Amino acid sequence: MTNTGKQIAVVVAVIVGLALLSPFASSFPDGLEKTAEVTGFSAKASTLAHSIFADYTFPGIHSAAVNSILAGLVGAALVFGLVWLLAKLLMKMNRGK
Repeated sequence: MTNTGKQIAVVVAVIVGLALLSPFASSFPDGLEKTAEVTGFSAKASTLAHSIFADYTFPGIHSAAVNSILAGLVGAALVFGLVWLLAKLLMKMNRGK
């Protein structure tokens, strides 16, 4: 297996592992959400007209565990893709110097 193949295998393994563990995450609000509740900011907050994954749910899927796994997989894939594209762009710009 090439070095790139090993790196991709590690990334996929981490993403799948995190996705499978995500249903066990705490259901309590995170620090930012808790602070917004305590200070009253959350009552003043507005939502987007349309959210892709409102509350990490997918339309038509009623299982909280499946929704959590899918949200984790999609989110990790999007972040990985954006970082990969940025790295490619930076490498291309660096070659031009």
